Amino acid sequence: GEGGDPTLLLRLAAAYAAVLACAIPLRIVFGQVSQVLSAQKIMAPSVVASLVACAFNVVFGVVLVLGVPVPGWNGLRFYACPSVTVGAECVQAFVLLYVFVYR
Repeated sequence: GEGGDPTLLLRLAAAYAAVLACAIPLRIVFGQVSQVLSAQKIMAPSVVASLVACAFNVVFGVVLVLGVPVPGWNGLRFYACPSVTVGAECVQAFVLLYVFVYR
């Protein structure tokens, strides 16, 4: 497994961080737009976007990371975690910006 070799752990951590870093701009955009809406006492868009992203994260996390409910497949395990999180951040920003701001 991945548990023993410090060099392997370092490479895995670096890859994890590199993928997760892709979500930083999305997080900033979501945070700033949420603050603007919150300052106007408009909370629903941020809450809905966060709930949709949370559901995305759970569903795709269970399927891609754990392999549930695919018979005979154990999922991608650790390797899928940062990608699923970045996907959830994309969904969250999209829902907030497109559904509530743009439209």
